[in-house]
Amino acid sequence: MTVHGGGFIGGDKTALSMQQLGADLARRGYVAISINYRLGVAPVTPLMLLNASHDMKAAVRWLRTQQSTLRLEPGRIGCIGSSAGAITSLQTAYVNNGEGTSGNPGVSSAVHAVVDLWGGLVPLNALESGEAPVQIIHGTTDPTVPYQAGVDLHSQALAVGVPTELHPITGFGHASTTSRSTCCPRIVTRPGNQTLFTN
Repeated sequence: MTVHGGGFIGGDKTALSMQQLGADLARRGYVAISINYRLGVAPVTPLMLLNASHDMKAAVRWLRTQQSTLRLEPGRIGCIGSSAGAITSLQTAYVNNGEGTSGNPGVSSAVHAVVDLWGGLVPLNALESGEAPVQIIHGTTDPTVPYQAGVDLHSQALAVGVPTELHPITGFGHASTTSRSTCCPRIVTRPGNQTLFTN
């Protein structure tokens, strides 16, 4: 599942970057879908993050209702988000903020791996032992979401024993097309019951 950025006030699942990312994932054998979520107006509020997370959870639940049609493995659903989409993905995976009323009730909204492209998690201690692995890709000169947010998330994952990788993109800023092109070659599936993202 790919989740677009836009600062929670813009962006769309049909963005060229999302189409290219989905196509690249599909070429590697993944079922790739791009989702929308509710947007608001600046300044960003906690409610906007909550709404986005609830909408993403509804999309994950919908995926599970379509597992036969789409030939999905319901225990191997991963997400990759950029900027606000990364924050939404991290909130969905790790923050206990309820299921919301966005649709498709009665089905699990769990995701099993997260790729964080220049996002961050608040609060950090929401990431606890036993949760989904996270791969973090972040520009070292990001002026919008500081690189330290990725470092802190990586450190929290290590502290609680969650599988994690941190890939700094040296000299790059926020949501760089060049750094985005480095992401897909890192994504593979390891043997076993979990989806991990690695080199």
